[in-house]
Amino acid sequence: MKNVKTFILFLVAFSAFTLSAQDFSKMNELNAYRFAEIDPPAKGTTQDNITKEDLRLTNLIERLLSEKGFVVIPRDDSGRTPTYGGKLEMPVEIQKNKCLNLIWFWGFSPADPSNQTLKIMAVNCRDEVVFQNSFRLPPGATVDNGIRTLLHPVLLSNYQFNESMNLKKFIPRVEVTNESEETLRRYFSSQEIQPLEGIYKSIDTDLKEDPSYYKIGIKLINGRYQMIVLDTDNEIWRQGEVKGYIEKEENTNLLPASFYLSDKRKVEGYAELSDIILTISVKIKSQTFDNGAFVAQDKITEVKFIKIASK
Repeated sequence: MKNVKTFILFLVAFSAFTLSAQDFSKMNELNAYRFAEIDPPAKGTTQDNITKEDLRLTNLIERLLSEKGFVVIPRDDSGRTPTYGGKLEMPVEIQKNKCLNLIWFWGFSPADPSNQTLKIMAVNCRDEVVFQNSFRLPPGATVDNGIRTLLHPVLLSNYQFNESMNLKKFIPRVEVTNESEETLRRYFSSQEIQPLEGIYKSIDTDLKEDPSYYKIGIKLINGRYQMIVLDTDNEIWRQGEVKGYIEKEENTNLLPASFYLSDKRKVEGYAELSDIILTISVKIKSQTFDNGAFVAQDKITEVKFIKIASK
């Protein structure tokens, strides 16, 4: 299909990631991922429009992966997915744990001047290549058949999403305490406590990296405050786990803080208590795909809690 655009992103991706020979015997590693995100090859270029042929072929990949059991990330009316400029929101499950998502890149290899070699690869949240394959179209073969050939190992696999594999591979451990809301309330009632100590509920869940609800207890332990999870709708977190730390410093309203996001990724920032509202401002590192290249960028965002008890 000579009218299909050269796959610029694929060239960028192959220079950005460390690739190894695909071992199809490890296809069970796909079981760690629930979602599949596939964009047409035109993403990130200066062209505004994606051809109908690119959309049709991308739809074919989506249908094949969906039939296999993956949950496909929807694309907006421009044909793009959320990661690459699409207008639609990511599913909440990915907002809580982006490592559930496997991003699939496909297109014609720019190394083949005849524009007959198809390639595909799947990349996880750590920029690791989980699957890759290539196929040179023989005379008379269609791109549709080429795509089916590329995905043949996946389609033959015994794919079945296994959440425990994902958690084991991607979710780090955090400090665990024996505290509960009952033990903390007894502690707060039994002695004089610091103004920051108490029971809090999250009131701002607009943080895309952590949209969950949390009830936390803040307790001064060994010279710094621990933010202890008491209740949450995030299945990754458990009661007693430490959601973050706030340093105890005198004569300042801004206290250095470490905060663990929905996927237990650690970020740094500051905490400030104003009356009964606790604001934690953190720096989120991210990257976007712009004009054929990945660009690193940081953003400052806030999460707020309201104190509901100190006894």
